Amino acid sequence: MGELSKKIGEIGENITANFFELIGWDNSLPNESLKCLKPKKHARKESKIQKRETHGIDFIYNYRSALESNTINNLIISVKNSNETYPNSPVRIFKEHIEDLAHTIECFNRSPLKTEQLKKYHGYKRTNDIGVLFWLSHNDETYHDVVSKLENCQLDKELKFSTIYVVDNKRIEFIFSVINHLRSSFSDHDVLFYYPKTSLNYSDTEITQFGKSLPVEYLNSPVIPFLLRKGNSEVDTFCIATSDNFDAEELPQLIQAAREYTNEITCNYLFLFPNYIRSQHHHSVLRAIGSFENKLNNKVDVMSFNPDYRSLNNV
Repeated sequence: MGELSKKIGEIGENITANFFELIGWDNSLPNESLKCLKPKKHARKESKIQKRETHGIDFIYNYRSALESNTINNLIISVKNSNETYPNSPVRIFKEHIEDLAHTIECFNRSPLKTEQLKKYHGYKRTNDIGVLFWLSHNDETYHDVVSKLENCQLDKELKFSTIYVVDNKRIEFIFSVINHLRSSFSDHDVLFYYPKTSLNYSDTEITQFGKSLPVEYLNSPVIPFLLRKGNSEVDTFCIATSDNFDAEELPQLIQAAREYTNEITCNYLFLFPNYIRSQHHHSVLRAIGSFENKLNNKVDVMSFNPDYRSLNNV
């Protein structure tokens, strides 16, 4: 039983390691351990050992934030992979996962490991220690959106952490599908994540507006912006991918968001939905484009990132 559990855990770590390569986190440091600074408080409830000596960390990834000026993000990543389906009532197990990760973050904050990781950076003013929980099931019979069952979950108020992002099957599949679709459909382009200028990052001169690394904030966002660059003086394509289904009423809002993100620079616009079908939705796209007072100077395309045979009509 122990060998099977270990094997499943290794599969989960291998899946996430390959996913990290896809999203530009391929410099993640695997399988680290740090000393527990609060042995009694952090002792595992199910363990007979009353003191905890160490915390195991599946992956650590740190980077200079592209969305927040002069900030280094330290990601403490926990991978929980199972061959079983997600539980029908997942709150208890979820709380255990979060508690374990929160305790790890608390000890990482004052650890030599953190100090060592930060030595390679200069000129930063603050750091964020952020937890990321990958809770995955590769059982064919499972439901995929476990996060939706956790909306009313009340965590222990004594847990000390600022932010923990949770990635379930539905979320990892969305990001995986979008990036694979873009790389396949635009194989002659560089597929880059777009970092819009905001009041939080405009003052940092080291921040570029696009890059190969996905900001951790995008992990749970229903909308992910990309920039597709071909080079050779070709016009770039600004892309917004959304996990929500196509909505004719919301498309003008996405177009307006694209205009604001890009400051109406010369580029094409591409919008990706999971269920877009040209024969059903193209007229709504034309209406959305025509709804602006001033004519759009940008070419607008809409596609599905999960196409089926009906996408053959997308010409």
